[in-house]
Amino acid sequence: MKIIKEYHEKDAGYGKNRYLVRISCKGSNEDYFTPFINLDTLPGTMPGSFNIHKLTNREFLEDNNIEYQTKIVDGIEMFIPTGIVDFVNQQNYFIKNLNLKCESYDNLHQVTQVIELIEEAIKIKYEAIVLINKANSGKAEVTEVVD
Repeated sequence: MKIIKEYHEKDAGYGKNRYLVRISCKGSNEDYFTPFINLDTLPGTMPGSFNIHKLTNREFLEDNNIEYQTKIVDGIEMFIPTGIVDFVNQQNYFIKNLNLKCESYDNLHQVTQVIELIEEAIKIKYEAIVLINKANSGKAEVTEVVD
């Protein structure tokens, strides 16, 4: 699987710029997966691109029933938003591209960290596909434990 990140800058008006990140996933056959929930449908969000900083807010994640795992980075609690990704139980509201925006210059330094946490969530959830492929192959897997 490949995780693809595209970065864009757009004029948001009022002398400010909006920074956009589009994340998508391709399989080994170059077909795109549709593993992301449509964050635009959540309360308090605007269609087109989701404010990336909401994924740093525990209250937002919990209020919207988004599963997450915690991780401590440099003494700061960060959230791996595993609930925004699902490769197995894809329903009709799952989308191919995760479109994220950042409009606050004050928080631009956090964007890279949040993108890395989203990548972790993708990798965690992709393990389900790996397990399914192993099961479908019918092959045995042996782990040797040395005394």
